[in-house]
Amino acid sequence: AAAPSSAPTRLAARAGRTQQPARVVADLRSLVGRDLFGMSTLSPSGASEPVRRARVLGVEAYALGELCDMVMAVEEPGTFRGDSGMAWLTKDGRLAGIHARGEDSPAGSRLTSAMSARRAAKWLDVDLLLDG
Repeated sequence: AAAPSSAPTRLAARAGRTQQPARVVADLRSLVGRDLFGMSTLSPSGASEPVRRARVLGVEAYALGELCDMVMAVEEPGTFRGDSGMAWLTKDGRLAGIHARGEDSPAGSRLTSAMSARRAAKWLDVDLLLDG
């Protein structure tokens, strides 16, 4: 039988050398009315850069048919299918949320929701890391 791959071990070691523990937002209520920034890996036509900007409309609110930790209005071009998991950061670099879903629109979703980064880390029992 083949030996188990050590790829996961090597990846974890490399991440530990190049990443820093994320500072997470403790009180989501402090974000209402403020802007968050996300780095999308998608490049829809007409989008000149990958940075997405969103204003927090509410926290612990109903939107898109479900209870959401954060509800945001995203500036054009919006978010797209495949942005799920994108980190939403404050201007000072704190991790606020993890993109969950948006409206079903091929032209880009302007209304999106996110899960609290703090709650996600606690629920998954993981340490969140960001580029240092």
